[in-house]
Parts: sequence; C-alpha cells; structure tokens
Amino acid sequence: MWVADSYVGHRDDPDVASRLGDDPTTVVLSDTDRQRSRVRTETTDDRDLGIVVARDLADGDVLEADGELV
Repeated sequence: MWVADSYVGHRDDPDVASRLGDDPTTVVLSDTDRQRSRVRTETTDDRDLGIVVARDLADGDVLEADGELV
C-alpha cells in the first residue's frame, strides 16, 4: 500500500502548484474521512492509499506519499 504521511500545502500555493505538474494523482474523500487522522482509500486511478496525517484535510490539500504528491 502507498502511504501519504506528509502534508505539503494547498494546491493554490504557487510553490506547491509548481511541484504538482499537469496530471497529479488525486483522491476523493468524504467529509467524515477528511476529519480522520488515518484513512485507507484509493486514488482516482485505483492505487491503494493509506493517509496518515495529524490534521483535518480540506479540498485542495496536497500530501506526499513515497516521494510523490497526492
């Protein structure tokens, strides 16, 4: 399983946006899942992903998983 455990910033931040590229890996989470510190889910391209962050997530937040941005 791929694990995202580092919060990078928001996609609207110019520094983060420049690292994202044209076709970033994305995840869709429910409101409930965004408030959990640990979530097991799948990316929109069907990769198994665990999210382990100590903060509530919001639309547009960017995480790092094994050196890649999600």
